[in-house]
Amino acid sequence: MTVILSESGALPVKAQRIAEILQDYDPTLELRWIPPKDRNSFDIKPFAVWHNPVGLPSYMVMTLKEDELDHRVLAAIFNANNNNGNVLDRLEAEEAAKKLIKYKEELDLQEERREFAIWALRQNKTVRHNGVVYK
Repeated sequence: MTVILSESGALPVKAQRIAEILQDYDPTLELRWIPPKDRNSFDIKPFAVWHNPVGLPSYMVMTLKEDELDHRVLAAIFNANNNNGNVLDRLEAEEAAKKLIKYKEELDLQEERREFAIWALRQNKTVRHNGVVYK
C-alpha cells in the first residue's frame, strides 16, 4: 500500500485510495503531496501525479487541489492513454473511473469489517460496537 505523508501525518483516506488505484493501474504513476515550501506562487495545488518511467527522469503529469481527488483524476489518466479517443471514449473512461473508486471503497470497507471480526473473535469477553453486543 502506498502511504503519502503530509507535515501533519497521513493524508485523508480519499487521497490514499487514489494513490493506491494509480499504483494498481500503472506502477510508474505516483500521487505526491507537495509541501507548501516547495510550491511556487502560481501553483497552490497541494497534490501532484508524477510519472516515474524506468531509466528516465521523473516528471509531473498534473497538479490537483484536494477537492479534485476523485474519479476525474483517474479519468484524465485513462484519457491520456486514449490520445486519439472520441467523446464516447472519454465518457466511458470517466464512468470506469467512478466504478473503480466505488469498488476500492467497498474493498476498504470489507477489509475493515474483516479486521474487526478477527479482533472481536479474539476477545475473551463481550464486545459492544456501534450499539451491537458481540459474545
